[in-house]
Amino acid sequence: MDDRKINAILVRIPYLSGIDPHAMKWTPILGGQHNSVFRLETPRGTFALRLGRRFPDFPDHYGEEVYNARLAAAAGLAPQILHFDPDDGTMLVPLIDGTTMDDAKFKELDAVKRAAGTLRRLHAGPPFRSSFNVFQRIEKLEKEANDAGDPAFSSWPEVRKAIAALKAHMKADDAPLSPCHNDPVPENYIDTGGRMILVDWQCSGQADPYWEVGALSAQARFDEAQDKALIETYFGGFDHPGIERMTLYKPAVSYTWLLFNLARWQKEEEPHKRRRSAIHWLARTETLLANPETERLLRKS
Repeated sequence: MDDRKINAILVRIPYLSGIDPHAMKWTPILGGQHNSVFRLETPRGTFALRLGRRFPDFPDHYGEEVYNARLAAAAGLAPQILHFDPDDGTMLVPLIDGTTMDDAKFKELDAVKRAAGTLRRLHAGPPFRSSFNVFQRIEKLEKEANDAGDPAFSSWPEVRKAIAALKAHMKADDAPLSPCHNDPVPENYIDTGGRMILVDWQCSGQADPYWEVGALSAQARFDEAQDKALIETYFGGFDHPGIERMTLYKPAVSYTWLLFNLARWQKEEEPHKRRRSAIHWLARTETLLANPETERLLRKS
């Protein structure tokens, strides 16, 4: 996006009124699939400016996002929203003073505990608008994904059957829905040292809370010690029935990323990167399905 377009957006944000446009400086920072994000420095402070670059899937998508994000902000789990345009997704929030997480930074067990505490508070909050189900997401992605006969994905059909069996096993004991962020990749966690703040609420909605706990573990590739810290903090012990669902969701989450990358690969969106990522997530899904605890839970009647 060029400077003229960004300038045109900045002048219509009431919170920035009265600031000379020449006194504002913006630089790109990490963005997601649907948005561009900029660090915006002004005489009034430093902010994160998000600009939508892909039209949402349905008309009130941004309206639901801002409703949910404001509830999360009121609970201290998300940045305060200074400006939001529900028509195009333009959003201005204070830039959080903290560390953007990744897999390596989550090796610190105290960081895992802070993230678990954030999820626990989020899931106990007031209901969100919209909803999310990872198995519905899988059904949609399976229609888009294609391995083009690549032998690297020869085990995909068996993995697909295993995930279908996992879905059938879990359906008999669906959990009540809770407000969830639903995109718990490590980069959406900002660690302030005292707490974790979640950013990018575009996927938020009511969901099974245990899917989100499992998703954090799967997407940040937690090891046994990290899972132990996650479970102790979120569940308060090791005898909670939700731990089983968390465990079973981990291969489902990894399978979702396999499908996502296969779909993007066939659309020639960064094809070499997408193929590598798909190979990784296929192996990750197989490893999680072969985990003795996962196999034990699936054998339970």
